[in-house]
Amino acid sequence: MHFQLPYGRHQKVEFDVPDRNLAFYVERRKMLPVADVRHSVVEALKRPIGTPPLGRMAKKGDKVIVLVDDLTRPTPQNEVLPTVLEELCSSGLRTENIEIMIGLGTHRPMTDEEIVDHLGPEVAERFEVSNHDFKDERKLVNLGTTELGIPALVNRNVIDADLVISVGNIVPHNAAGWGGGAKMILPGVCGEESVGMLHIGAGKVKPIGKLVATIDNPMRRGINVIAHKAGLKVIVNTVLNNEDKVVRVLAGDPVQAFREGVGTAREVFCQTIPELADVIIFSTYPADIDYWQAMKALDFAHVGVRKGGTIVLITPCTERISPTHPSFKDRATESYSKLLDAVNKEEIEDLPAAGALLMHSQMREHANIVCYSTGLTIEDKRALGFEHASTIEEAIGMALKRHGEKAHVGVLECGEVVPVARQDG
Repeated sequence: MHFQLPYGRHQKVEFDVPDRNLAFYVERRKMLPVADVRHSVVEALKRPIGTPPLGRMAKKGDKVIVLVDDLTRPTPQNEVLPTVLEELCSSGLRTENIEIMIGLGTHRPMTDEEIVDHLGPEVAERFEVSNHDFKDERKLVNLGTTELGIPALVNRNVIDADLVISVGNIVPHNAAGWGGGAKMILPGVCGEESVGMLHIGAGKVKPIGKLVATIDNPMRRGINVIAHKAGLKVIVNTVLNNEDKVVRVLAGDPVQAFREGVGTAREVFCQTIPELADVIIFSTYPADIDYWQAMKALDFAHVGVRKGGTIVLITPCTERISPTHPSFKDRATESYSKLLDAVNKEEIEDLPAAGALLMHSQMREHANIVCYSTGLTIEDKRALGFEHASTIEEAIGMALKRHGEKAHVGVLECGEVVPVARQDG
């Protein structure tokens, strides 16, 4: 069978899998997009879940912060955000009283050109737009600590705002269960220690795949607690289909509206497979700017492959492993037990990297990983504990050679698909 998978935003990769080997192919579910995104946003804001309409929550003279995600997310901000801002301005708010903050977590800052492309030129020109800086302790306020030991170090501008809104997208996530909702606060606009302790908490869950696509888990509960402390009042979240088109817009309470959206997102992204495969082949799109993002998709893939199997990882990673966590690669081949010991002894200075290493090591110890990437160097792949393949055909050939001519092969369309093994009986 012949396959075409996305490779970055504008390319495809092609390969063949022998019919005798193919166990399954799963993709995001095809769902009809909404006819008019702007109209869907307006309707969601007029009939929110668990809150009054946005026009009644925003008062003249209020200082409003609108949190948005960055270029690592496929959220159609340039379609959704202008309508949210129109609704705020129509309620009497002045443009200068609205700040748009990019919830970067510990990602690199977005450039001016990227901001214009992601948010739209009119928004970038009319409104103040800032990148959250997770390292600037002067701009953080400590709101206490959660039961999991996660400190609530939140951007001061968010705390000082009269109304905090987040605009994002709901997709599966490896550490939080699902992206979207209150996650725009943590990790979005929190300090390095907050983000680090969240990642470490997730990394200590074993197996790490237990968190994927779950809605009731300790990480999400901690995220919701800190978002409440930070004053997040309203979310506007989209759900996208297999063509990255909007199929639903939800607005309202950060917990209630989010949970409703997850129900729709689960239909799109969580797909049943008949068995665990010997080999999984998949593209990490759209989580593919660097390995820090691609690792999320690797987690989804690894839950669909048997222990000792092989994952063929296809990802461009144009920014290589991670621009903001360079030390990650120094310990990426260490065992989970050794890393856990180092974390418990507080020997790893970069806390987000420490948590990510715990997750990475679990996946690497579960399956062999063969990597095709034009962005990751051979040395990068070696540092990550991956086998290098110069072509996709070579990668598939390596996997089939390892598992034999009767190997069962699964293919995932992209890095947002979560394979769910069928439970017989």
